Amino acid sequence: MMADTDVTHDPVVSAESQSGMVIAIAVSFTAAALLVMCLRLYTRLFLLKTAGPDDYSMVFAQILAVVVAITTCQGEIRPVRDEKKILVR
Repeated sequence: MMADTDVTHDPVVSAESQSGMVIAIAVSFTAAALLVMCLRLYTRLFLLKTAGPDDYSMVFAQILAVVVAITTCQGEIRPVRDEKKILVR
């Protein structure tokens, strides 16, 4: 009965899945944003010594972006099962 509700082993879903591309885009854009944020913080904190509230809010926003990327990757690795198949059990 478990095979009926497991969408991840369905050949039709596996053939049409774009999860690899979604994970690659989520990770690469998050990594690029993290790199840019670190470079900006390095410049503001160590070279200019003028960090302000905008820099700290940027760090908070980046933390949230990393959380979103992690949950996106987890959702692509373990997709939400179809509600109809769950209700049929």
